[in-house]
Amino acid sequence: MSYDFTIDHIRELLAVTDLRNMSLPEGFATTSMEELQRIYNGIGPEAWGSSFRCCITKLLNWLETPALIHDWEYEFAPRTYGAFTQANLRLVWNSWKDGRFKIGLAAGLLCQIGGWGAFKNGGVSDPSDQSDQSDRSAERGEV
Repeated sequence: MSYDFTIDHIRELLAVTDLRNMSLPEGFATTSMEELQRIYNGIGPEAWGSSFRCCITKLLNWLETPALIHDWEYEFAPRTYGAFTQANLRLVWNSWKDGRFKIGLAAGLLCQIGGWGAFKNGGVSDPSDQSDQSDRSAERGEV
């Protein structure tokens, strides 16, 4: 992985969650900045590669805060179809809270249609357990 999102950038995204009163999953607010930085990959699935995701993130930068929350859920939510659907619905809701309902709806639908495999095979169960992160990344095929 090669993401260039700084802790300061993550702080800026978090400020928007408060400003827009976005919906946050339980546990998100207590996640460390370093952990949020680790899991945030910009806008788009891992399969796109970091260079392409970087371009999409620059084009759709206003969607970054909902995407950060969405990435957190893809990492830490239970591996159930209900939790997967809730993560995608929250992406739509938070996009609406940010004034971008239509593109958020499109993004949420694309995730719902094509993201189940990534959701059910990724992530960890406890955001406070940061041990062996490199082992988990290797298990998911990330290097």
